[in-house]
Amino acid sequence: EKGNGVLISGLGISAKELKGLSISIFNDANILKGMQIGFHNKATTGKGLQIGIVNKSDKLRGLQIGFWNKNGKRTLPFINF
Repeated sequence: EKGNGVLISGLGISAKELKGLSISIFNDANILKGMQIGFHNKATTGKGLQIGIVNKSDKLRGLQIGFWNKNGKRTLPFINF
């Protein structure tokens, strides 16, 4: 339910609350405080950085870098804030 520190997986990581770094193909967190790196990153709310092909968030205070980025404010390719 909680992920703290550095989490690395070959397939997927899912946590209700993530504080730290998550590296996996699929990353999913309800509350993100840190960084997600992977093919598909999803966070409901959070503060931090998402780096991947597809990044999605309902309410993110931070930066999204990837091919397709969507947050509560806008949807942009490459860089979204």
